[in-house]
Amino acid sequence: MLEEEGITSLSFLQAIYRNPKVPLPVRMRAAGMALQFEHPKLGVSVNLPWSEDFADRLARAVNRSSMVMKTIDPPKIIEQSSITDRRSRRV
Repeated sequence: MLEEEGITSLSFLQAIYRNPKVPLPVRMRAAGMALQFEHPKLGVSVNLPWSEDFADRLARAVNRSSMVMKTIDPPKIIEQSSITDRRSRRV
């Protein structure tokens, strides 16, 4: 089968990993190489309306987020008491 003309690289890899006479590490490598052609990768696609530009949408999102965000107050400094920490004493 492998000597036939017109065989594709995918069918060659499939023949290798489906053959039980081939050592397992070789079959696993062939299966891994064929994987990207047998199962499509998941991806993300976005369809924006033609009336809006991406930059306009981004500017509106930034404006919305700046309205929601609040200023964080700096932490209050607590004065240390006169009692020393036991971990700092020497025995």
